[in-house]
Amino acid sequence: METYPVVEDGPLCALLSDPAFLAEIFHRPEDRQAAKRAAKRLPRRAGVGNVIKTERDDVMGKVVLTLLKTPHGRNALHYELTRQLDDYQNAPEDMIAQTIFQSLSDAQEAWFKPLEAELEEDDDELRFLTARGLREYLDEEGTPTDPEKARWLAGIVAAFALVSQEDPEALVEVLTSRGEPFASMFAEADE
Repeated sequence: METYPVVEDGPLCALLSDPAFLAEIFHRPEDRQAAKRAAKRLPRRAGVGNVIKTERDDVMGKVVLTLLKTPHGRNALHYELTRQLDDYQNAPEDMIAQTIFQSLSDAQEAWFKPLEAELEEDDDELRFLTARGLREYLDEEGTPTDPEKARWLAGIVAAFALVSQEDPEALVEVLTSRGEPFASMFAEADE
């Protein structure tokens, strides 16, 4: 599995190449402003044009997609997401992962509750999803068949893969080993 979020400088996986999904993740006004500021940092704005005043989901999804396509764009987005924090000195290591996680866990609290029990704390009291925890969750809850819940779970796994304390590939492999639609979601996106 050689795609981002497993490989930091790899090509995007199909899930993170979906502008509609990205627009859902970056729905808060402050996150959209951060994406717009980051887009201004790209050379020639990488074909996203003037996005200063837009709030349309289709445009914002394309802006975030453009940012995620390259390590430079990812760094610019991380920087701008971090700048919006009051205490930016203590920002999470990966603000893109934090934004994905926060958006998805807030949107579907009922879905998140059973998964929350499988999170493990590290020495800094940060909570992480491990391959073992995900496997236990799937064994208890079953593999989601509902497309919306499957996409939600894949997004949560992508966020945790970005900050995995252990092998992010092992974490994603637990999900992709369950077959479709997960294998396609973490495969390299078609251009």
